[in-house]
Amino acid sequence: MRGASGSILVWALAGLLLPGVGFAGNGVTPRPLSDFLDAQGSMSTFFPPVPNYVGWGDVGFETFALIDYAGLAATWLEDNGGPLLHTHVGGNVKERETDDGAAEITVNLHTANALSFAQSGAELVASNFDFLNTPTIFGEKAQDVLAGAAPSTGWASLRLTFTIDAPGDDLPDLEVLLNNPSAYAPVSFDFKSQAIGTRPDGTRARLVVHQVASTNEEDLLVFTVEVIEIQDLGPPNAP
Repeated sequence: MRGASGSILVWALAGLLLPGVGFAGNGVTPRPLSDFLDAQGSMSTFFPPVPNYVGWGDVGFETFALIDYAGLAATWLEDNGGPLLHTHVGGNVKERETDDGAAEITVNLHTANALSFAQSGAELVASNFDFLNTPTIFGEKAQDVLAGAAPSTGWASLRLTFTIDAPGDDLPDLEVLLNNPSAYAPVSFDFKSQAIGTRPDGTRARLVVHQVASTNEEDLLVFTVEVIEIQDLGPPNAP
């Protein structure tokens, strides 16, 4: 359980052998999932006062999407009297000491009922990146949900690897890590999500996000997949 919140259920799968995420052998040890989650949302600059979490753009920046993978928006809503989204965040953190005394960290995150919304890249550019006051083209921002708008939610998964100076060191905010990958290189991640919601005119739609990136030899983050799609599903209340 994360803090005193009743809507954000956090469970660590430490010791549970799932395909590809077990802890046995190779000097790998588990760390609490809270070591990663508690480091998220260290700033609040894009949709204040909601804590920051990483947003995703597609090729050409036609669409910008926000998926509440760490439950930050859900916690903010509950703390401010908003609806319970029943966001569940689970996963595990693994640490492996490297030959030079640093530590390779692997994070597997799985989120259900994550608040999801998208904005137009062109409208963000026109507003000089006024994220808070630029309207959505799918779903609703946390502030609008607090005011009574219906939330759009879905699932998300994140597999992330990076390096810290020494075993046991503090883990970074994902936003900080991706804005300064050379400090945590080598870095790689694979983020996927899908959410069902509506466009502003009430059309039912699905928001699909897939982002894959890793650092190159110069420790720069290179994206190999940058997919964001809003797929129309039909008019309101369509089967």
